[in-house]
Amino acid sequence: MKTQTKTIDVKYLKTFYQVVKHKNLTAAADALFMTQPAVSQHIKKIETIIGTEVFDRQDRFGLTRQGKILLSYADQSMNLYEKLFEDLERANTKEKVSIAISDSFSQKIIDQILNELRMLDKMETSVSFFCSSSFPERTEEFDLIFSFNHLVNNTGKSYNISSSHYVMAHSLNSEHVPEVIVYCQTLRKSHVQTILIQNNIDISKVKNWITTSCSTLIKSQLQFDNTLVICPDWCIKGIDCYVSPTKQLLNMYVWCSDTLTKEFDTKGIKRRIHQVLGDNGLYQ
Repeated sequence: MKTQTKTIDVKYLKTFYQVVKHKNLTAAADALFMTQPAVSQHIKKIETIIGTEVFDRQDRFGLTRQGKILLSYADQSMNLYEKLFEDLERANTKEKVSIAISDSFSQKIIDQILNELRMLDKMETSVSFFCSSSFPERTEEFDLIFSFNHLVNNTGKSYNISSSHYVMAHSLNSEHVPEVIVYCQTLRKSHVQTILIQNNIDISKVKNWITTSCSTLIKSQLQFDNTLVICPDWCIKGIDCYVSPTKQLLNMYVWCSDTLTKEFDTKGIKRRIHQVLGDNGLYQ
């Protein structure tokens, strides 16, 4: 003999949920924009379907054992019902992705990454820049953060997307003993001095130490004689100058919010970022 399938209409569960919540038929009716008799009718429908009472008549709005079981499932159903319409609404609207980028990142790479992200369907981007020696004050306001430091946070996930070597560069006419040292803000002065000493660079005649996060400024300094620049190798690509590699590595990271972490692979964001870095010789 085939067992008869029992189903409870979502609208009846919603009514039951509101009665339990307000412990008052009138208040539940107002919340549902229904009449009180209609609310009572919905409760009777549920009790007819499951074959037992859900409210303890002696305790007025107290629940029977079956009513407590029904409430746990009604709670799950209401949450699932709300999520359904949230997901449907999200599918019909563009998602806004807030991005924070260290101001020392190569402008060319930034432009290419943003162009790739713009190509993703139903996605709008908002971009902010921050000093490379720190992080944005409120990381929770962003979905993606490109930086040179591993972000340790209770939420989200940090990915090491690439590594690059620092290089030393100077103009073709520059002498061997520099008078001005220009270095990227991602380095401390003490680190720069160590790099110079390790590479047998005489710093006895250095008059000025200039630190900057501006790749344009770094490039412009290479036109001056007796100036030595220390920066990531991508900063001076295409510039006619002497370049010497160093052993100092620069790691590049992208932090993703919890929401975007789930979509980092499925939407192709990770693949697109790696493609941009690979095209620039920064990802193997």
